[in-house]
Amino acid sequence: EEQQMGNGFLAPTAEAAVPGEELEALVTVRDLTGTVLAEVRTSTGSLPEIKEAVEAQAGIPRKAQRFVLEGQHSPLEELRVSPREAINLLLIVEDDPVLHHLLKFLRQSLAETPEPLLTLRESTRLRVFHEDLGVEGAEALADALLFLPKMLKLGLLHSWLGCQGAEAISRALARNSTLTSFELAFNGIEESGGAAIAAALATNRTLRSLVLEHNSISDETAKVIAIALKSNSGLTFLNLAENNITDEGTQAIASSLWTNSSLKSVDLAENSIGDEGAKSVARALANNSSLSSLDLSANNISDGGAEAFADALHR
Repeated sequence: EEQQMGNGFLAPTAEAAVPGEELEALVTVRDLTGTVLAEVRTSTGSLPEIKEAVEAQAGIPRKAQRFVLEGQHSPLEELRVSPREAINLLLIVEDDPVLHHLLKFLRQSLAETPEPLLTLRESTRLRVFHEDLGVEGAEALADALLFLPKMLKLGLLHSWLGCQGAEAISRALARNSTLTSFELAFNGIEESGGAAIAAALATNRTLRSLVLEHNSISDETAKVIAIALKSNSGLTFLNLAENNITDEGTQAIASSLWTNSSLKSVDLAENSIGDEGAKSVARALANNSSLSSLDLSANNISDGGAEAFADALHR
């Protein structure tokens, strides 16, 4: 049975516990406009656990969450929800702590900016070059992207993110709906970091340009990227130059070109691609009408691979 609550939300009535049953508490999280941000189900229901669940389900970092009970104004410091109890919490999202945390890692990029916080909040592009962001800086940036709705282009070059930093950025990228260009070159993200970025492509619909140049990416990551390209319909430019991709990874990328109709430019220069990889791409071109630019320079392609492209272009 259910009973109507005065605020319009439905809450389950109390039920007797069944031995061995894990009971739940339902917390409806809304912002001050009344918009439902998340419905958090938790078997315990302390405030720290609710914050953790909101971060996981709604992507709002814990440091930006301030909760009040409906009808009150003072932020909650402690809360415990009983099993089978429904509580409506209002979530006040505060961006300053999150952006201030990010500013610690952007000293060089914003060194001469008189109002760095305002500049960051209003920026449409941010390019961080040769700054040691590291994993902690990447996590700070991932949190901050939620509060940078005007950000369209993001570049992180020589920022030493590594695989863990790339994984943090990928989580933000998967839920971001504003970025159109993301440049992540010379960061040593390796297999797991590259795979995480590729997985984000499967859900991201706004990104148009992705640069993963010089990141020690090899065939396994290229295969994950290929899978993402089969479902992604927004990306138009992909740069995988100066990595460790061989024929095996190239064949996977080529297989995605048979169905992908959005990519216009692909850069695979300075990898370890031979004739077999080149031939697979040439065959895909015969069925692809969107690709207009392809860079395979500085690979291991001989006359056999070149002839395959000549044949494809003559058809």
